[in-house]
Amino acid sequence: MDLYQRQAGFPSDKRLEGFDYRYQTTITKRQVSALLDFAFLDNRENLVFIGPPGVGKTHLAIGIGQKAIEAGYRVLFRNALHLVEELEIAVMKGELKKTLQKLAKVDALVIDELGYLPMSAAGALRAVPTDQPILRVPVADHHHQQGLHQLGGVLP
Repeated sequence: MDLYQRQAGFPSDKRLEGFDYRYQTTITKRQVSALLDFAFLDNRENLVFIGPPGVGKTHLAIGIGQKAIEAGYRVLFRNALHLVEELEIAVMKGELKKTLQKLAKVDALVIDELGYLPMSAAGALRAVPTDQPILRVPVADHHHQQGLHQLGGVLP
């Protein structure tokens, strides 16, 4: 379990037990608890948290990711920009297939800060296997709403 936690690459130790639902009123503890049966992972469905900066999207994604590991799933956390850079470097080294195979081995790929990517960089994420569940944590504010709408067509 500890090994999978380290391999996941979470930037911090955010637990669902530490999430303050009083501060974030757009999602309830019951709604989050309903996700912990991980049917969305078993059904290869995506989970997307959208909202302005600082409302707990990353905290929830990390917390759910940690619970998924505890339930026996393999999880990988990546900041969207770092993931795009990783894919670009793999292309330059001729190792894209190897990198994609590594990404495909996990049960859930958590992509954080997707809304901060310029659209050209977001397009690079099309290389991520689409049959793999992704916990995306985009950030939406008035500057990013149109970009996120466009991403819906790029990333199913």
